[in-house]
Amino acid sequence: MKRSTALFKQANFTYSNLKKLKKSIRHSLQLIDKLHFNPELTRSSWLYVKASKEYLLSIPEADRENIAEQAILRIGEQFSSFKQQNSPTSDEAERIKITKTISKRRTDLTNELKKGSYTEKQRQVVDIFLSRIKKPVKDQTDSYFSVAIPNKAREKILSRFKGTKAAKLLDKIIELHNARITKPVRQQAVFGRTVVMQESFFKIPLHNQVELDPDDYHNILKSFMTKYFPDHPIELAMFHGNEKAKGEPDYNAHCHIFINGQNSRTHRYDLIDRSREVANDFAKQNGLAPIPKTLDGMKLVGEYRQKLFYQHANEYLAQKQRGVELYVLPETEERRRQRELIREDANKPKELRFYNQINYQQKRINEDAAQIRQIQAQQDDEKLRIGQLQTELKRTEAHLTEQQNRLNRLMKGMLQVATNIMTWARLIFNINPKPADDKRLEIIQVLDRIKPDVLDDDDFQEVREVLDEANRLAEQVENTHNLTIERKISPFIKRIKRPSI
Repeated sequence: MKRSTALFKQANFTYSNLKKLKKSIRHSLQLIDKLHFNPELTRSSWLYVKASKEYLLSIPEADRENIAEQAILRIGEQFSSFKQQNSPTSDEAERIKITKTISKRRTDLTNELKKGSYTEKQRQVVDIFLSRIKKPVKDQTDSYFSVAIPNKAREKILSRFKGTKAAKLLDKIIELHNARITKPVRQQAVFGRTVVMQESFFKIPLHNQVELDPDDYHNILKSFMTKYFPDHPIELAMFHGNEKAKGEPDYNAHCHIFINGQNSRTHRYDLIDRSREVANDFAKQNGLAPIPKTLDGMKLVGEYRQKLFYQHANEYLAQKQRGVELYVLPETEERRRQRELIREDANKPKELRFYNQINYQQKRINEDAAQIRQIQAQQDDEKLRIGQLQTELKRTEAHLTEQQNRLNRLMKGMLQVATNIMTWARLIFNINPKPADDKRLEIIQVLDRIKPDVLDDDDFQEVREVLDEANRLAEQVENTHNLTIERKISPFIKRIKRPSI
């Protein structure tokens, strides 16, 4: 079982920002931000149409543009019809008009007090007064928001600004405030929230290296919406599997789903209220405190809704035996900062986001380039080593060639020496010192030629001494032989008579 984090987030679109909604739909239809989508992977992304699906890139751009236009037109007409059917009464409309006028006069008063003719104490009085006529914050008890300002309090405030323009503005604001509270408040329960569309996005972060069946993303997201928001129809659903390079695993796959903000049963725009109900049910089931209607409470709605989604997704993954379990990272300051970064990133155009496919591919390119540089450096080192080996090989080859030449010279010289030695030895044995000495000199000349190849000075000197000794021996033998002959001839000569003179 592989454990993994997941990314599940929502974006709410009101009637006032239909342009932003249209841009998000066009992105999901891959009509903009095209650099993030691989055009070669034509069968890796699709649009879910009822029970079937169509490959996004097989649908002509004009048809996809029409899908976006029709979705915006449908949502806009639906909300306009709702507003018309639930238009405010004349008294409710009058209260709204008075509220807008009070806002303008407040701005005028604030600008007036910036002039140097008013004291710091006067500015403080105005700040306190304006805060008391606004909608009270938590635990505020001294509020005029729902009650008329009595004449006594009115006269006390105005007495501090006699003869000034600020006094006239304060008097007008008090008059408008008292007129406003006589008009009925437009009940939000009737009008509902104005979130006309909500986009949900589900993916498993790329670094988890989890590859699910493509339809799993849609099935998980769709079944979650159908289970917990059954009265808010799914308007559009798209799967993106081509935000990657060709041949890469489907680690970056994800799904977009757009649901209608209007309740199909009550016809009210109560998606935000329904989200709070779902989160409160989760809190109750897990022994958590009810969610307060504050900014922190809204954050809890998102947090509980995400945990509920993980729970739902894990049930699906277990049923399908995908071998994957999603888990929520523990809350830390670092994780809070990272979520804030992602939240800020989501408000930027996709091409400017830190977490986008282009930046991911650029990161991959940088990593590949670094790896290539490392391999290149290794290759350069290897080339240098090979060059050194080749140089050494050339030196070895030259040395072997020289050794071969040396051996050839040596063999040739030794052959000559051997031949001459044999001749010299016969001369020695035949007691021919003079020819032997000549032959000895020839041997020495040959040895002189081969001396650099085989003999050092001591060896050479020793050979010469042997040859010299042999020559001396030959001379001695010859002398002895001559002496013996002379001794044999002498008696014979003595027997010869000398001739007479």
